[in-house]
Amino acid sequence: MHSFIMRHLLAEPIIRNVRFRNGLFVFILVSFLWPVWESLQGKYEGFVVPIMLLLNYMAFQFHWSKAVTIVLRITALVWLAFACFFTVLTFSKLF
Repeated sequence: MHSFIMRHLLAEPIIRNVRFRNGLFVFILVSFLWPVWESLQGKYEGFVVPIMLLLNYMAFQFHWSKAVTIVLRITALVWLAFACFFTVLTFSKLF
């Protein structure tokens, strides 16, 4: 169990170009604008994907302390599973 945590949950993030990393972060934050607009009309399902992108991006692309890294990565993976379940549930209602 300890080797799993060290190997997967505490792996170093891939260092990319700073412009790319910050530009993608801004894009993810801007992607929250559409769900905010829809939430004013009483629709909240648009928040699932932007939150998933933000959590995964923050968990796997930035350096944090060990405790914060583990919590962020577990939260990101749980939210990813929720987003997949939510997507399947939403599309099953359409057909």
